[in-house]
Amino acid sequence: MIASGSFVQRDARVSGLVEVRTTGFTGTTLHLSNIDFDPVAETTLSISPLDSDASTYSLQSALGYSGYVTVSPGDLVVPLPNIGDQYTSDPSWLRTVIIWQSSSLNPWDRPLGVATLEWTLPDMCPGLIVKDAGPRSGVNGDVTLASDGSPSTYQVAPNDSLSSIAARFGVNIADLVWLSPRRGGEDKEAQAEETLNLSRDERGKQR
Repeated sequence: MIASGSFVQRDARVSGLVEVRTTGFTGTTLHLSNIDFDPVAETTLSISPLDSDASTYSLQSALGYSGYVTVSPGDLVVPLPNIGDQYTSDPSWLRTVIIWQSSSLNPWDRPLGVATLEWTLPDMCPGLIVKDAGPRSGVNGDVTLASDGSPSTYQVAPNDSLSSIAARFGVNIADLVWLSPRRGGEDKEAQAEETLNLSRDERGKQR
């Protein structure tokens, strides 16, 4: 088991447990157990990088994993062949499992219940500290700061490269990919106007 959580009510009464387990050569599975909720016509499942108290619209817009899986009271095992982060092997940026009520127009219509995942994976980037050395040739984008003054995001400027951005913030390209796991791997170059996350706490929340 690499993560676990308990379902709580969001828009309806929901209870039960969830675990993320690795299964050797067959990949990763999501285990739901003792699931109980008031009957609804259709349900589905997603795992979001956002916190469980995010708005419904935000949860609908940030689907780290979504599967057209019908959730029923009882137990369920869901294969997750592409869960998390194929670029850094660290899916801990996925924070919330959601059971949705579906409609004919929207598979993720109303969040019935949510479970916050607690991950047991080791820190993949121990000692990672992001510091802004300031604008320079080839890396002139805008930086936003967290409340403690540390860099939070960087908006890519024309002609920036991942290597120049990494050098500005005292990290390597693999660190940038780890901090922004939803953007793609090291071979995907930086795009003008793209926003890169630089905060551990916000990892995965930026597209």
